Amino acid sequence: MITSHGKTIARIVPDRQDDKREAALKRLAALRGKMIVGDILSSLDEEWTGLSPLPRLPIVPH
Repeated sequence: MITSHGKTIARIVPDRQDDKREAALKRLAALRGKMIVGDILSSLDEEWTGLSPLPRLPIVPH
């Protein structure tokens, strides 16, 4: 603490950037083993139907 005439005018605290980095590393370490990482770009062994037209749903009157 920095004082002037016995009164606190400032506090010296550690740099928070290192704390943020360490916190981020801890969060990543907590996820280790829980996430599935793999190739998301290669093709699947099944047919892709994402671009096919949507089925028509019946119109229900209110």
